[in-house]
Amino acid sequence: MNENYEVEGRVRRLRQRREYRPITPEIDRHRDLESFDIEFSPEGLVQELTAYNYLGELDCREVCSYDVEQRLTGTLKYDSRGNLAAVMSYEYSDGGGRAEWSERSIAGNLLASGVEEYRGKDLISIARFRANGLLFLQKKFEYAEERLAKSVSVYYRVEGGVGERSISTYDSNGRLAETYGLTPDGDALGDGLYRYEYDAEGRKSRVLSFNDFSESDIPNHISEFIYRCDENGNWIERRELSAFESDDCWNERVTLREILYYVRSRPSARI
Repeated sequence: MNENYEVEGRVRRLRQRREYRPITPEIDRHRDLESFDIEFSPEGLVQELTAYNYLGELDCREVCSYDVEQRLTGTLKYDSRGNLAAVMSYEYSDGGGRAEWSERSIAGNLLASGVEEYRGKDLISIARFRANGLLFLQKKFEYAEERLAKSVSVYYRVEGGVGERSISTYDSNGRLAETYGLTPDGDALGDGLYRYEYDAEGRKSRVLSFNDFSESDIPNHISEFIYRCDENGNWIERRELSAFESDDCWNERVTLREILYYVRSRPSARI
């Protein structure tokens, strides 16, 4: 649904680009999750997604299909040259409490698979498997008074065995509040502890990063977000101001959006 992309209303097309900032030649050609084009159906379902790398070059394109209950049934994945590279298919249990998916190459080889479990409309667990059938990710969700309260993700190594854990907690509105990682032994992973704050419209306004090897309450990195919105209340410009504890000034990065809406047809005049 389109709310997963922080847009509301009858959005037809969303074009989002994050300002390019060089990292390394290897990473620059990886997919940038903040730069994409999306086509939505009038119901808000993602029909087509085009992704880009950090350089702004085409990375891949995905075309989605749904059943009459608006459940995802298939995804066609195209590579950067426009060739069909993989096909994902989905199957649902009669009661709707279980969804299974598989991704296969054009030759029919299994690339990955997964299972999602639901209790009513609440997602309670996710399992993802590698092509050889070994578990890659297992994620479980906890709820308190019908709201999402906590999730625990366990990542497994290629050879099997736990590689790391990621724990996230959520606020009273079900929004991400805090996240951190642990080693298989339960020690701090070293990637940091992150806390999230939101503005009155529910948009992410600040992210505080802490050294997870320290008990200090002073963040070592801060990101603040400033938005400019269109007449429908959807943001079209996001400025991220960030700084490490040792920095003398803020660094700024801009993400821009172009949003096209469905036009509601006017009722015919009575004669």
